[in-house]
Amino acid sequence: MEFKFHQSLYGYDGGHQLLAASQPLSTEARHFLAVITDLSGSAPARGFDYSYTGAPLPGTKFYAFFCTWLAPEMPRPGCVWTHVLLIDLADIAELQDLGALRTLFLRPLPAPRLEDFSRPLSFLETPHASVGVSPIHKTVAADLLAALYAEPDMPIVMPAVEESMHEELIFALWSQQWPRLRRSFRFSTGSFADRGRGGPAFDVQITPEANVSAWNRSGAHVLGSSGPKSTALTISTNETWLRSALDDLSSPDSHGLRIFLRTYGADVNSLRAAFRPLARTHARFTGLGGAEPWKSTLQEIAAEFPAPDEARTLKQASFSNWSSLPTQTAPDRLLDSIRFLCFEDTAGAFAKVDFNFSASLPSVWPARREELGAILAQPPLTEARWTALANALATLMSGEEIPWLWEAHPELLITCVRLNPKLATAPDVWRLPDRSQWTVVEALEASVISENVWRDITRAMLIAGTTVAAREIAQRAGSAALEGALEWIANAKSESLPPVLWREALRPLAEERLSRDALDPAELAFCAAIVPTTIAAKLPASRPDVQALASVPLESLPVPLQLPTAFLLVTIGLQASEDVGAVLLARGFFAVHDALEGAAEPPEAWRLLRPHLPMLWFWEEWDRCLKLRRGLAKWVHEHPQALDTILAAARNPTQRKWLESLR
Repeated sequence: MEFKFHQSLYGYDGGHQLLAASQPLSTEARHFLAVITDLSGSAPARGFDYSYTGAPLPGTKFYAFFCTWLAPEMPRPGCVWTHVLLIDLADIAELQDLGALRTLFLRPLPAPRLEDFSRPLSFLETPHASVGVSPIHKTVAADLLAALYAEPDMPIVMPAVEESMHEELIFALWSQQWPRLRRSFRFSTGSFADRGRGGPAFDVQITPEANVSAWNRSGAHVLGSSGPKSTALTISTNETWLRSALDDLSSPDSHGLRIFLRTYGADVNSLRAAFRPLARTHARFTGLGGAEPWKSTLQEIAAEFPAPDEARTLKQASFSNWSSLPTQTAPDRLLDSIRFLCFEDTAGAFAKVDFNFSASLPSVWPARREELGAILAQPPLTEARWTALANALATLMSGEEIPWLWEAHPELLITCVRLNPKLATAPDVWRLPDRSQWTVVEALEASVISENVWRDITRAMLIAGTTVAAREIAQRAGSAALEGALEWIANAKSESLPPVLWREALRPLAEERLSRDALDPAELAFCAAIVPTTIAAKLPASRPDVQALASVPLESLPVPLQLPTAFLLVTIGLQASEDVGAVLLARGFFAVHDALEGAAEPPEAWRLLRPHLPMLWFWEEWDRCLKLRRGLAKWVHEHPQALDTILAAARNPTQRKWLESLR
C-alpha cells in the first residue's frame, strides 16, 4: 500500500527553527515543533547521536514522527538536525510496521538541500513477515509493558547505554497498539531530559544512563531505579495479559491480539489504561486464559469499562459468536451471560448493548430448559432484560411444553401465555387441571390477541374436550370462536357436536352468522345445528345457501353434521313450496327415515322436526317413522308435481314402491 507524507526540516539558522516544509503549518504547530525537535538536555559524552520521537501535532490532523541528529559539525554547540514526517492520523491506522518508516529519514550532510524537504514523500509498504522482539529482550519488554499499562497515568523512563538499545522494542510496542492509542502515543528513543517540557507528558522516553539523575524529581517511573517500589514491578510475568502481549511482540498477531485490539479498542475512553483489560479479555475470548466462568469475564469488563457508552463493541462481542465456540462451551457461556445481564449489580455497564435473546436461546432450548426456567423464576435486578428473556422464552416455547412449565414453575405460566398467547393453541394446555386452565384464561383476557389465534385456541379447547371458560372465550374471541369450532368439527373424529356448554356459548355467534345468506354448506349446517330449533326451522327454503346445502351429498359434510342437516332439510322442505321444497326433501327424507327406524336420531334434530309432522292416534304416536311418512304424504298430496324429484332419490325398491303409492 502506498502512502504520502508531508515533511519538514528543523535546524540551526540564528536559532533552532523551521528550515523547509512541504505543508504550510500554523504558528502554534511551528512553535510546538520548534520546541520538541530541539535538544532536550545535555548530550552525553558518547552515544545517542540520533533519536526517534513521536507525538500528535496539536491543532492538526497529523502525527509528528521525527528523527533528531546531533550536529557537531555546526559552529554553535548543541545544534541538531530534525527531519519531521507529518503522518495523517488516518494513515496511522493503516500502517502495519511503524518502524519501517525510519527508512524515510534523511540527515542533511554536509549541508541541507532544502528542496529535498519541500515536497511530500512517498512510502510503499510492502507485505513482509514482521520481525518480533528478540528473546534476549523479553525481560526488558516485560518490564516496559508492565510499567506502561499497569501504571497508565505515569510517564516511563528507560535508561540505556546507547541509542539503539531499546529502539526495536519501542517500535514493536507502538506497532502493537490499536489506531487510537497509536495516535496519542508519545515516545522518544533519546531524551536527555524530559521532552514534554511542561506540555502533555510523554508515555515512554529512553535516556542515557548518565542522565538518569535529571529525572529524579520528574514524577516519572524510571525502570530499574532504586526508588519506591512501583505497581508495575509487582506484576507477574505469568499474568495472562502480559504473556499474551509478550508473545505478540515476539510473533506479531500469531494469536490475533492485534486484530482484537484494533477491533475493540476503537471505542474505549481510556487508552493506555484499556490495554491490560483488553489483552486479558482477548485471552479469555480465545481460550488462552483458562476455563474461568464467563460470568467472571463479564464482571471484569463491567468493572474496567463501567460507562454504558464505553467499549460497546467489546461488550457486544462478549455476547456474540456462540456458534464459533466448542459445543460444550457455548451453552455455559450463554447461560452465564443471561444470569449476568438479569441479576448482576454491574450489568448496568452493558445497558446500551443489544443482547438478542431470541437469536441466542434456540441453541440451548430445550436441552437446558431447566436452567433457563430457574433463571426466569428469580426476581430480576434488571427488569427490561428479564422481560426480554421472558418474551424470548415464551416465543420459543411450544404449547406441548406448557405441562412441564406448570409442573416446574407454575408462577411463570401466566407470564408466558400473556407474552405469547399462541401457547394456548396447543391442546395439551387444555388438558391441564381446571385451575391451570383458568390461569391460562386469565392470561388470555389480559392480552391483545389476533382473530387467527383466538380461532386456534377455540379449536384446541374443543380438541381437548374442555368446557372451562367456554362462554368467556367465545365472548372474547367473537366470530373467531365460531371459525375455530368449524375447523374442529371439519376434522373431528367424534360423531358428536360440541359439548352443550360450547353450543350455548357459540349460539349467539351462530344466530348472527345465519342472518347472512351466503354461508357455505358446512358453515350453514353447523350454525343451524346449534341455534334454537325455532330459528333453524324458520330458515327460508329459497335461500341460495339452503339450496346449495341440499345440492351436496350429506356424506360430504363432517360426520357430526350429516344427520342434523338431513333433519334440517326435511323440516324446511315440509314448510316450503313445490319448487324449492322437493330438492330439500329428496336430499334429507331417506336419511331421516333410516335414522328414525334405527332409533339413531339426535334428540335436538328430532325436536326440530317434530312440530312440523302430523299428530297420530295416541296408540300410533310412538312410531316416528310413520309420523314422517304421513308428513311427507300430506306434503306430496299438496304438491304432486314434486313426487318424481323425491322418487329419484329413493335408496331401495321398498322406498320406491311406497312413494309410487302416493300418486
